[in-house]
Amino acid sequence: MTIHNIDKVKQMIKETEKLNKWQVTEAIYWMILGDGSIEVKQRGNYCLAVSHEESHEDYLYWKAAIIDHVTSWSINPQTISSGFGEVRSRMLRLRSSANPWFTRAYDRIYAPLGRKSIDPHALKLLSPLGLAILYQDDGSYHYSPDAGHNILIHKLCFSKFELEALAKVLVDKFGIIFRINETKGKGLGYRLRLRAKDRESFFTLIAPYIVPSMLYKVGKGSTSTEVVI
Repeated sequence: MTIHNIDKVKQMIKETEKLNKWQVTEAIYWMILGDGSIEVKQRGNYCLAVSHEESHEDYLYWKAAIIDHVTSWSINPQTISSGFGEVRSRMLRLRSSANPWFTRAYDRIYAPLGRKSIDPHALKLLSPLGLAILYQDDGSYHYSPDAGHNILIHKLCFSKFELEALAKVLVDKFGIIFRINETKGKGLGYRLRLRAKDRESFFTLIAPYIVPSMLYKVGKGSTSTEVVI
């Protein structure tokens, strides 16, 4: 990471101190609905856990700074191995302390359907902050001369109904259109695809919350044509 990027991350982490209670709630909700998960304990309160690649360390520490509004946390190396004992990837894992906040969030996000689900409260909370977290967690951007700009949010764990509800909120709040894209044989079979003409509006909307290591997802940086799923 360059000195410029380090300074940018420090600035973004410093800015999380200004987040109000509503914004903190929104950000953590969409962390959970993105790559995060709530760890259930047999006794006591639950905690939040989320892992990212080592190359996305800045993103993890930015998330940690937001979680710091609620409770303490730790970040430790995590190695994911293949079935043959070979190291597949090296990750960093953020884990919060147990806290009633996450126990209550579990009851709202997981309990109704027995899986992670988008509820009306999460949609009501949604602002560019939560959208930026969702996109950095589960979005991809690919450009080619033949196919043009292809921007997707890969939430295959959500139903078509949930994604339609999310898409409606996005157009109502921000005027950007995501269409439901069917993907056979993967998860519940659906993801979101952004209307091509809304690309710049979408990228401008989430730009303040994009960490340096994720700039390729908004068409900046040397890997801007990479597909990430």
